Formats: sequence, C-alpha cells, structure tokens
Amino acid sequence: MEAGPGRFHPVDRLARLARAHKLLLLVVAAAAVLRVLVEIAYWPALTFSDSWQYIQLAYANPVVGFGVDRPSGYPLLIHILSIPGRSLATITIVQHLVGLATGITAYALLVRLGIRTWIAAVAAAVILLDSYLVALEQHVMSETFFAFALLVCAALAILYRQSPLLMAASGFLLAAAVTMRVSALFAIPAFVLFLLLKARPLRVLSAAVAGLALPLVAYASLHAVEGHGFGFTEQIGGWALYGRIASIADCRGAAIPRETRPLCQSAAARASGFTPSSYVFSPKSPARREFGTDPPNRAAGLLRDFAIAIIRKHPFQYLDLVASDFGRIFEPGGGGLDPPLLFPRKGSFAWETVIPEKLQRDAYFPGYRRTIREPSGFLLAYQRVFHTPRWLMGIFGLAVILAAVVRFFGRPERSARAAYLLLGGMGLSIVLGAVATVELNLRFLAPAVPLLVCGGVLALRDLAAAASARWPRLSRSTAPVQAPTPP
Repeated sequence: MEAGPGRFHPVDRLARLARAHKLLLLVVAAAAVLRVLVEIAYWPALTFSDSWQYIQLAYANPVVGFGVDRPSGYPLLIHILSIPGRSLATITIVQHLVGLATGITAYALLVRLGIRTWIAAVAAAVILLDSYLVALEQHVMSETFFAFALLVCAALAILYRQSPLLMAASGFLLAAAVTMRVSALFAIPAFVLFLLLKARPLRVLSAAVAGLALPLVAYASLHAVEGHGFGFTEQIGGWALYGRIASIADCRGAAIPRETRPLCQSAAARASGFTPSSYVFSPKSPARREFGTDPPNRAAGLLRDFAIAIIRKHPFQYLDLVASDFGRIFEPGGGGLDPPLLFPRKGSFAWETVIPEKLQRDAYFPGYRRTIREPSGFLLAYQRVFHTPRWLMGIFGLAVILAAVVRFFGRPERSARAAYLLLGGMGLSIVLGAVATVELNLRFLAPAVPLLVCGGVLALRDLAAAASARWPRLSRSTAPVQAPTPP
C-alpha cells in the first residue's frame, strides 16, 4: 500500500531518522566494535576482588543476600540475569549494552533540550568511547548499571516533570541506584531540590518523593528484619570514614570513645604513608589490630563515632584533605587510578586467585580462569589515549557551578529548564561525597561522567547565551537553540 500525502513508509522514516542522526550512528558503531574487541580479548569477563563478593551475594541465598559492606541491588541484577543459567559472559554482554544505552540516552536528552546534533554526538562519543567505562563494563562490577540508573533518573525528571507516573519512575531509579552503590545517597539533595523548584503540581512532587522513599524504606526494613540493622550496609560507613580521617587523627582534645583510644597515633605514625584503604584493609592498621580482621558490627559504630569526633576537633584539616583530593580527581595524573578501570596486561596479577576470592570462584564458576588474548595489545594502546578526560570533567563541573551562579543573578528564563542544575548537581555531589567519606579514587568519577558531560554541555550553552545577551556585539550567533516542545 502506498503512503498517503504527508505520510512516509516506515523504511523512509528510518532513512530520514538515520540521516538526521548519522553522526550518532557512526559513534555507536565505533563504540559497539570497541566492545566486541574487549569481549574477544577478555572473554568471558574480568573480575576484581569486589566481583566475587557480588557473585556470592547473588547466589548464596534463594534470591539475594545482604553483605556487611555493600548493598544488594547489583547482586539482585546478577541473580536475575542468571535465571536462564549462570554465565559471566551474559553479565558482561548486558553491561556493554547498558553502556551503549547510556551514551544514546545522553545524546537523546541533549538533542531534546535543543543542543545541536553534532555537539550531542561529540558528547555521546566522550561517554561511549571512554576506555575506563568500557573496562568497567567488562568487569563484574556495579558501576555500569549505577551510571545508567542515575542518568535515566535525571532525564525523566527533566523531560517529564509534569507526569506523576514518570516522576515516580525517576525517584525509583534513584532509589535503585542507592541499592547498587550507597554513594547515590549524596545525589538525593540535588534531586529533591530540583523537585522543589520544578515539580508541579503537588501530586507530581508527591509521586516523585514516594517513588524515591518507599523503595529505600522497604530495603532498609528488610535489611533490619534479616538482622543487619535498619540501613543499607552494616560496616562500610564507619570503616570507610575512619580510613578517610585516620591520617589527621590527632586525638588530643577530641571526645573520642574510650574503646577507640588504641587508634590514636603519633604524628610520625600518621605520616608513615598509609592510604585510607590501608587503614581499612591492612593487617597493620590500628583498627584491624584492635578489632581483628573479621570485626563485629559494633566496631563500625565505634569507628564512626571516632571519625566524627576527629572531624569536629580538626574541621579545617578535614576540609583541606577533602578539597585537595576533590581537586586531584579532575587533575590529569592526579592519582586514584583503580585496577577495574584498566585493561589488564598478559601475566598481570589476578585478583581472583587469592583467598577467599578463590573459594568463591571455585564454588560458583569452577571453570573460570582469567584469559587475555589479542587484540589486548591494541586495547592497551587505545586506552593510553582514549580514557576519561579528567580535565574536561573539571571544566564541565566548573561550568555547572558558574551557570548556576549566573542563573541566580541573571535571567533564568534563558535556561533549558535548568537541566544542568540536576545533572551537574548529582554528578558533583556523588564525587564530592565519595571523596569526603572514602578516599580519592577515579572509579568514583566514572558513574558521574554521563551526568557531568550532559550537565556541562547544557551549562556551557547557557553561559554562551548569557554572554550573548550581556555583550551582543561580541557574538551575535550564540543565542541558544530553543528546545523543541515535547509531544
């Protein structure tokens, strides 16, 4: 049947769509080829020490188990993906598809908000071709699903802020992100602030809050029923915060708990070069010597009280520590590069061969052995060039902050729904919160990359529009492209 006047055959519609977004298609094609090469080189999966703990939580109970130092949202996803049968390859392939979906979502959001297609395609390329993100997709790690949940949460809130159902879905996705990595808690203030500014009418605000709060309360309640306390983990808060502040833990004058006195160190001992991770995991750590390698849950509370007392006594040292590491995370060569971000070399140390990871591997995937094949050499060379541009993420973060200041004192009606306030606010909050409570680790920046890229592009567009309005003679062509009206 021939198409009527003004109508297009489905093939014609697809052709028009492909021509309109041809740059995106090229980027996605290159990103897909890259992921196929990674699967070939590191089939069926790469693992880190955390990977086997996730796997144990996924398979130890009929549905999912609760761990002492990580939530169970990602293990639940592993369990669901394993319903047809346990397969590490299934996990990594799905994660690669989710990684592609993250870049496409970022492109669609930017175009929907009026960004030119070629700029949106470049932004998507920063996400889709980032070798650090691709390496994480090949690992059995939570970051890929975590980043996707955060971006889709923000996209729904920005584009459909008048739909109760979709706003509830947005809140639910943020809650789901919390159950995958507790650092998503730091994104909640930015999300709630955006709701208060933009969610209208009241039923929309209520739906979004309910979508966020109800799953979190349900998870924490189930966590308590199982005997782990009302919360998302048992130990991670106290131990991680102790590791963060141990290097400034001068106990003189601090109201620390009596049981934590052995944790006090001299200035020389604190300068011995221990990292936050060393203070948490090393057998030589004062906390490990005092509470053992398998400490009771009560130790986490004592360590939290110890850390808070030190922060209260030395607030400026703590702020300097956090600000310094927060700046370094955007500095090229600023440290914090974690093994799961990297493609391993042949003969590299295999984390899964150590105890207890070896026991977990033999219990759930006895046939698994790390294998590294070609084109691993090409991928290593690729990664030396194409990885997260830390300096660019820093520029995007600064652009978001500056655009927010201009918006406050300038003309908010020129903003594309102030989308960068949510995107950039969530991204920066996650990074800052992780650095403030754990340590400098570039893996904490990875899930924030899609948020910062989208927020930064929108913020730069708004800054250009504000500059054009303020100094029209300097640029008469930087007026923002108006966002199309949603259907």
